[in-house]
Amino acid sequence: MTSRHPLTWAVVSVHAAVLLAWSWLRHQHFGSHAFDLGAYQNVFWHQAFRGIAWNGVEHMHQWSAHLELGLWVLWLPYRVWASPFWLFALQALASVGAGLVLDAHVRQVSGKPLLASVAVAAMLCTPQLLFAQIYDFHSIMLCVFPMALVAWGIERDSPWRVVLGAVLACSLREQMGLVVAMAGGAWALRHEGRRAWGAGLAVAGCSLFVAEVLWLIPSFGTGGQFRYVAQYQRLGGSPGAAAVMAVTRPFHFIGLALEGGRWLYLVKLAAGAVPLVVLSLRSVRRFAWPLLLAAPLVLVQLLSDREAVWSVRYQYGAPVVALIAAAAGLSLSGLAPRLAMSLALGWLAVNVGYAGLRWAPYASFKGGPADFSFEGSPRAKALEEALALIPADASVSAQDVLVPHLANREQIHQWPDGEGVDEYVVLDEAGVPGDQPVDLTLAVDAGARRLRASPDYERVFDGAGVLVLRKVSWP
Repeated sequence: MTSRHPLTWAVVSVHAAVLLAWSWLRHQHFGSHAFDLGAYQNVFWHQAFRGIAWNGVEHMHQWSAHLELGLWVLWLPYRVWASPFWLFALQALASVGAGLVLDAHVRQVSGKPLLASVAVAAMLCTPQLLFAQIYDFHSIMLCVFPMALVAWGIERDSPWRVVLGAVLACSLREQMGLVVAMAGGAWALRHEGRRAWGAGLAVAGCSLFVAEVLWLIPSFGTGGQFRYVAQYQRLGGSPGAAAVMAVTRPFHFIGLALEGGRWLYLVKLAAGAVPLVVLSLRSVRRFAWPLLLAAPLVLVQLLSDREAVWSVRYQYGAPVVALIAAAAGLSLSGLAPRLAMSLALGWLAVNVGYAGLRWAPYASFKGGPADFSFEGSPRAKALEEALALIPADASVSAQDVLVPHLANREQIHQWPDGEGVDEYVVLDEAGVPGDQPVDLTLAVDAGARRLRASPDYERVFDGAGVLVLRKVSWP
């Protein structure tokens, strides 16, 4: 294999630094949210200091939502410093890892280091991946690295890479079992001598997915049905009903995934890689097989009742980006050098332009990394003073953007949940980020007026729109 081009290191380093700084500054400017950063911050605080993956924001064991065994190791850095910095750094490292793997992948199949560098830059500038990184923290975002590793392992016919990627992916998210199952089929398709390995991987992936969704994850909660099944009422509201529909009415099943403009999400997801994805279809066995791995992830998104699940604005499609990039990279390898570089630069240009229009403006929103009005403002000083007045062992009901800054405690609620139950209520009347609806600002203002006048609370702090109240009758 040819040596890595120096440009690749520059690309992944700049990407990691920019996205890490973006996320950290957004948090420092009070632009992060209770869901999901505050919830995850509370989970890892509980892991570090109470030995359980408890989600105090949602009042449940975190593994009753997602069996994230691979994240258990975060208890160690959280013991040293209970900060969301670790989560932002982990997301940046996942993208760096995916970029380096894609670089090796494209260099292997094309023999062109510069082409690989351009492909890496194009993938890392995909709007779906950028949005996933700046929108707080989500374990599914981390799957971008193991997905890239599985794809590279299949192309190289490397069992240890495939298995390592599969184990990492399944340790982070339950639907990755479906991807592992498809990876078994893709491996057998790409390398006929790996049919036994492929069959074993397919059985293992399907078995793990079924066990997690039907038994393991529910066992950490009430023992009932997997909670996210409720988001698939169009499929019958249960795994069994969905399976029956897929088998007995396959065209209707696929049609549900494309209705209501959902098909357009596929175009946005691939962005500048669309021409390369189309070209990859000239040979599924040689170029397009990574799309087989992406298929179950995309179906999980498109069949959901929730629009956010099939929007590039949110995190759900992040792992798919690595698989689309793998197919695009393979497609480039089968083209004449000049055409390959032209299409790679087009892939990069479209992604950069798209990101500039859709993603970059969020930097200057209230609470964004470029919200220069926050630093040194009366509100910033008031928040620093007010939050320092709340005891570390107190139970708190806090406004959405305040929860991530108060989550290192046993009991925390997102206001108005917890009002009347918790010892403290904390509000920030100017603390609704620019990407949130106006109705939320009105609700916070109304709540602050009501609580100021309530005889059940005493004011601990009230300044620059920041309000801290304590229950008068607290034991």
